Amino acid sequence: ERTENLSRRGMCVRCDRPPAIGTRVLLQVLLPGETPVDVIGRTRWTRIEFEPGQHGARAFARVGIELLGGAPRALERYDRALGRLESPNVDPNTAVASPEGRR
Repeated sequence: ERTENLSRRGMCVRCDRPPAIGTRVLLQVLLPGETPVDVIGRTRWTRIEFEPGQHGARAFARVGIELLGGAPRALERYDRALGRLESPNVDPNTAVASPEGRR
Protein backbone atom coordinates (compact mmCIF):
# COMPACT_ATOMS: atom_id res chain seq x y z
CA GLU A 1 0.00 0.00 0.00
CA ARG A 2 1.03 3.58 -0.62
CA THR A 3 -0.35 6.76 0.89
CA GLU A 4 -1.14 9.34 -1.77
CA ASN A 5 -2.68 12.14 0.24
CA LEU A 6 -2.67 13.02 3.95
CA SER A 7 -4.56 15.44 6.14
CA ARG A 8 -5.37 15.72 9.82
CA ARG A 9 -8.76 14.14 9.15
CA GLY A 10 -7.82 11.35 6.77
CA MET A 11 -5.83 9.96 3.91
CA CYS A 12 -6.03 8.42 0.47
CA VAL A 13 -4.33 5.04 0.17
CA ARG A 14 -3.52 3.11 -2.99
CA CYS A 15 -3.83 -0.65 -2.58
CA ASP A 16 -4.54 -3.86 -4.47
CA ARG A 17 -7.43 -5.10 -2.31
CA PRO A 18 -9.61 -2.38 -0.80
CA PRO A 19 -11.55 -3.01 2.40
CA ALA A 20 -15.33 -2.65 2.20
CA ILE A 21 -16.75 0.84 2.74
CA GLY A 22 -17.43 1.40 6.43
CA THR A 23 -14.73 -1.03 7.56
CA ARG A 24 -12.57 0.05 10.49
CA VAL A 25 -8.89 -0.39 9.72
CA LEU A 26 -5.66 -0.17 11.67
CA LEU A 27 -3.02 1.63 9.62
CA GLN A 28 0.68 1.91 10.25
CA VAL A 29 1.80 5.12 8.57
CA LEU A 30 5.46 5.78 7.81
CA LEU A 31 6.09 9.52 8.04
CA PRO A 32 9.37 11.38 7.48
CA GLY A 33 11.34 11.89 10.68
CA GLU A 34 9.02 9.72 12.79
CA THR A 35 8.83 6.10 13.81
CA PRO A 36 5.80 4.29 12.31
CA VAL A 37 2.52 5.74 13.56
CA ASP A 38 -0.48 3.47 14.24
CA VAL A 39 -3.85 5.11 13.62
CA ILE A 40 -7.42 3.83 13.39
CA GLY A 41 -9.56 4.80 10.44
CA ARG A 42 -12.74 3.96 8.58
CA THR A 43 -13.05 3.36 4.84
CA ARG A 44 -15.27 6.11 3.40
CA TRP A 45 -14.96 5.50 -0.35
CA THR A 46 -13.12 3.38 -2.88
CA ARG A 47 -12.42 3.82 -6.56
CA ILE A 48 -11.00 1.14 -8.86
CA GLU A 49 -8.56 2.42 -11.48
CA PHE A 50 -6.36 0.85 -14.13
CA GLU A 51 -2.68 1.45 -14.78
CA PRO A 52 -1.38 0.68 -18.27
CA GLY A 53 1.43 -1.80 -18.37
CA GLN A 54 3.54 -3.84 -20.71
CA HIS A 55 0.95 -6.64 -20.90
CA GLY A 56 -2.29 -4.65 -20.55
CA ALA A 57 -3.80 -2.74 -17.66
CA ARG A 58 -3.37 -3.54 -13.97
CA ALA A 59 -6.21 -2.75 -11.57
CA PHE A 60 -5.68 -1.02 -8.24
CA ALA A 61 -7.89 0.85 -5.80
CA ARG A 62 -7.74 4.28 -4.25
CA VAL A 63 -9.33 4.26 -0.80
CA GLY A 64 -10.42 7.26 1.26
CA ILE A 65 -9.81 6.66 4.95
CA GLU A 66 -11.34 8.87 7.63
CA LEU A 67 -9.00 9.15 10.63
CA LEU A 68 -10.88 8.10 13.76
CA GLY A 69 -8.10 8.14 16.34
CA GLY A 70 -5.18 6.39 17.89
CA ALA A 71 -2.95 6.59 20.92
CA PRO A 72 -2.41 10.22 22.00
CA ARG A 73 1.36 10.06 21.44
CA ALA A 74 0.89 8.49 17.99
CA LEU A 75 -1.53 11.23 17.01
CA GLU A 76 0.93 13.89 18.24
CA ARG A 77 3.66 12.38 16.05
CA TYR A 78 1.25 12.17 13.08
CA ASP A 79 0.31 15.83 13.53
CA ARG A 80 3.95 16.89 13.94
CA ALA A 81 4.99 15.06 10.76
CA LEU A 82 2.13 16.60 8.78
CA GLY A 83 3.28 20.01 9.90
CA ARG A 84 6.76 19.32 8.51
CA LEU A 85 5.62 18.03 5.13
CA GLU A 86 5.84 20.60 2.39
CA SER A 87 4.04 19.17 -0.59
CA PRO A 88 1.38 20.53 -2.94
CA ASN A 89 -0.66 17.37 -2.20
CA VAL A 90 -0.79 18.00 1.54
CA ASP A 91 -3.08 20.56 3.12
CA PRO A 92 -3.29 19.82 6.85
CA ASN A 93 -6.57 21.72 7.13
CA THR A 94 -8.49 19.91 4.41
CA ALA A 95 -11.24 17.40 4.95
CA VAL A 96 -10.85 13.70 4.34
CA ALA A 97 -8.83 13.13 1.21
CA SER A 98 -11.31 12.73 -1.61
CA PRO A 99 -10.60 12.81 -5.32
CA GLU A 100 -12.74 15.03 -7.51
CA GLY A 101 -14.44 16.64 -4.52
CA ARG A 102 -16.22 13.48 -3.31
CA ARG A 103 -16.71 13.05 0.43
